[in-house]
Amino acid sequence: MVCHDSPELGDLNQATALGVWEGMRACLNFAGISGRRVAIQGVGGVGMALARILHREGFELLVADANPQRSDQARREFGAEIVPPEALLDTPCDVLAPCALGGVITEQVVPSLRARVVCGSANNQLASPAAGDLLDRRGIVFAPDYLVNAGALIRGAEFFLDAKPDSTPSIRRIYERTLAVLQRAREERASPARVADRMAEERLNARCKVSSLRRTYRSR
Repeated sequence: MVCHDSPELGDLNQATALGVWEGMRACLNFAGISGRRVAIQGVGGVGMALARILHREGFELLVADANPQRSDQARREFGAEIVPPEALLDTPCDVLAPCALGGVITEQVVPSLRARVVCGSANNQLASPAAGDLLDRRGIVFAPDYLVNAGALIRGAEFFLDAKPDSTPSIRRIYERTLAVLQRAREERASPARVADRMAEERLNARCKVSSLRRTYRSR
């Protein structure tokens, strides 16, 4: 994560949360889900910022955190329902938002999930590719974490490399990128996690090919 104390950079937790929200919107719209109940696992910096956005958008919130003070803050500020951490994963909700530790979506956990979408800020949410396949077979929409939690990276890159005063438009494009992954996953009958990996590899290979061609051209 980018770290800098410049006020012009802005709140990176907020940048990440905005990207997760855009990815979540894409998942809900893609699946035609009108539900408004989101369970947030972990209300630290990003989780709390996400809760703030969701509260503003009129969502009902359930929260779980190993730190009771954080959960209580979400309850006081947003009217969130506090759920014991060990019970959150099998609590009925429209969206499960893992915003704490990675590896929480295991092959053993997937059968008991009662969410229709999994979309959060935690890195490496899937314990294995097979867990992503199981989500897909159950009809649970999964937003690849490195796609939707890229808001801080986008903000940092645009601030330090391009001196942009605001990265909101770029972060909001996570919506269309998430939608593109979900649509391709449907077409290819594959999990969004596998399709996102494939698309990332294709882009990297394409850039490497362009760089190679440029070097060849310049050496002539």
